Amino acid sequence: YMGEFLERGMVWWIDVIAVLGTIAVCALLFPQVWYNFRRKSTKGLSLFCIVVWHISAIPFIPYILLRHLHPALLAQWICFTFASIILDTQFFTYKAKLPRPIAHVIGFFVFLIVISGAGCVGLYFLYVHVFPNWLNTIVGGVVPSVSIYSLHFC
Repeated sequence: YMGEFLERGMVWWIDVIAVLGTIAVCALLFPQVWYNFRRKSTKGLSLFCIVVWHISAIPFIPYILLRHLHPALLAQWICFTFASIILDTQFFTYKAKLPRPIAHVIGFFVFLIVISGAGCVGLYFLYVHVFPNWLNTIVGGVVPSVSIYSLHFC
């Protein structure tokens, strides 16, 4: 936890780097979101990659809370999950043969937010009450990291 470093005399620039990294990661998927929006198409974008990014991000959020990691890291994964939800919704909207009613699009978006939140809450419960410590690290840290990294090849 970054607060411990600061208590031991580390300098303020560690938090500055964390905030800059947060801004960079939060902005990571939004150029693609904007590009899709302007074209009204997701042509060339892999649905598989976006869905796996979304699913892989969900275990990170409760893991970060459980481990009391730096708040900037939590903000990164919340933004990344939100951007993944937007991209999922764009696939739902733009891949349809007929235009989808706005109520369906909003409903799908809200559904993904609720499912993502429920997944975070459920995993947090499992991390705290069910999983042993070593399994928390595997489910919350290792598996999502490997999944997200492996997607660079799809």
